Amino acid sequence: MRSCFVFLIAIIFLLSCRTSFYDGMTDLEKAYYTLPGHGFKAELGHPFGTMLRLKVEVIDGREYSYKGSRSSYLMRVLEVNGEPMEEIHLFEFDNYYAPEFAMDAFELYENIYRTETGSIDSKQRTEMNKQYVGKKYTILAYETGRYAGLPRDYGKYAITPGGEYQYHFKSYLMVVKDLTQSPKENER
Repeated sequence: MRSCFVFLIAIIFLLSCRTSFYDGMTDLEKAYYTLPGHGFKAELGHPFGTMLRLKVEVIDGREYSYKGSRSSYLMRVLEVNGEPMEEIHLFEFDNYYAPEFAMDAFELYENIYRTETGSIDSKQRTEMNKQYVGKKYTILAYETGRYAGLPRDYGKYAITPGGEYQYHFKSYLMVVKDLTQSPKENER
């Protein structure tokens, strides 16, 4: 009986000494770490890694104020497995399996002109965008994710200056295949 009592006191003591992950954080930091992305929930409503038939529209990242997307193209998901999306979902994407989908202006240049270039001016990009941006495609892809940004307290240990956004989980699309049936299907 005495050993049960000692054990119970020890458990109560240990629980009272336990510190929370959130101890020492400001309210803003606590709010950041409780954002939906920290629960690792896929944005498209299917588990990460699920192959999905998506209807997407290619968007020029320069259209958005988010600094990280200015030099890249994004995909706006319009349908998932034939079901229209009620909310707007914009994604960065990876084209490892489908290089015909350019992730940036340099890849688009290579896809159009079949050669590399060292620079692209605004006028060239605007002209190339006419052949890509705003087009709709049906693709086979899956949602996955990675961590991006800088961890808390980076500045205490950094040798070089850091970026502007906090460490967070970010989902993106891995494009596997273009399922678009005909050129008319990807018209505006």
